[in-house]
Amino acid sequence: EKKSISKSDIIVLGDSRYTKLKINSHKFLNLSIRGETSHTMLNRISNYVFKDSINIIFGAGLNDVLFSYKTQEILDNLNLLINLLSKKTNSSVIHLCKIIPINSSGFFHQKKIINQKIQYINNFFDTLDISTNKNKKKIVDFNVLVDKNNNLDMDYSDDGIHLNLKGLLILKNH
Repeated sequence: EKKSISKSDIIVLGDSRYTKLKINSHKFLNLSIRGETSHTMLNRISNYVFKDSINIIFGAGLNDVLFSYKTQEILDNLNLLINLLSKKTNSSVIHLCKIIPINSSGFFHQKKIINQKIQYINNFFDTLDISTNKNKKKIVDFNVLVDKNNNLDMDYSDDGIHLNLKGLLILKNH
């Protein structure tokens, strides 16, 4: 069954960093899911029917990195995902949100390695072409959330990965 999202002019597709994002518009729909990877999002949005002339805010890729997907697999999935989005709508703007680095090391991930991989993926976003169906790409870079060491600034996070209310406000205003 195809899911129609016909009443929304602004749609957010992201991971846990985007689940609390709210935009003051009655035609706003946040379809973000905690733990979302590019692979799971690709499967999920294949059932969606998007209308034309909308804004899609796309924020995914961090979980792919945290879950240790191979870099080429992440790039391939993101490329497929962005191309699928572009084929599902016409004359829309796809806002590609660069992945915000982390500021936390854990048992399964090392901050430096994760952030290097994030930088590589963010550079890849710059090269993507979204001209299918007269769509436009807008790169959204959250440099203001990053400290001088290229980590997530802890003023905007309580755990080094997710954004706190101050960080969400910046996300919303970008």
